[in-house]
Amino acid sequence: MEIKQIDFSVDSTGINLVGSLFVPNSPQTEFPAVVFCHGLPAQKFDPKASQDLGDDSPTYPQLAQNLSREGFASIIFNFRGTGFSGGNYHPLGWANDLEAILEWAWNRPEIDVDRIGVFGSSMGARVAIYVASKRPEVSALVSYAAPVNLGNWSPEERLQRAREVGIIRDPDFPSSLKQWSQEMDLLDPLESIRRVAPKPVLIVQGDADDVVDPADAALLYNAAKDPKDIIILPGVGHRFRSEPEAIRKSFSWIKSELG
Repeated sequence: MEIKQIDFSVDSTGINLVGSLFVPNSPQTEFPAVVFCHGLPAQKFDPKASQDLGDDSPTYPQLAQNLSREGFASIIFNFRGTGFSGGNYHPLGWANDLEAILEWAWNRPEIDVDRIGVFGSSMGARVAIYVASKRPEVSALVSYAAPVNLGNWSPEERLQRAREVGIIRDPDFPSSLKQWSQEMDLLDPLESIRRVAPKPVLIVQGDADDVVDPADAALLYNAAKDPKDIIILPGVGHRFRSEPEAIRKSFSWIKSELG
């Protein structure tokens, strides 16, 4: 199926976000939609280099196009501080970004507003859970490798890591390290996921994840209310794009819930 790509920019609390909408090029006028939410980058963004994982893993545009070939409108975008979007990374800022994208999607003529799903991976999943718990635009949620427990890094170490990978670009940001650090706690996924119902939730986790404790998936599933599903994938690691089985099963669930 031929796919049409619509590039866009959205204002999110004064920050310019860039993204793309992919839709089937067909006589149909409205499609169920999925918004993809990426995780924290592992390296600095280089606009002249391929942003792949050094293997045959599909990029997010390729994932979105593949889902659009199944009859979906697919939205990808860069959270603030990443890619070509402006601003600096902070957790509540990412939540604001997803809300801005959902508002934009709600007003697109190609999108069936009663069938909008959100798919989040890693930190993007933590944000997606939080936003899905409070936004009426979301009809279904997929969480892949969402971190519940964030390890023992100090706020200073987290900030330094964010600077190293280039998602905090301004030397005087944040104005308050304490407030910046506390924002992560405000996105507590165990608290948020309890409020997602009655929207259906799928929790996907690889048991070979070396970044997020696989036990976090059970914590999320137990905290969620029905309707909910969980898929634990043997031998599967942290990066969604590298895991064909995770892609296949997640997309199958999305089609069953929104298709």
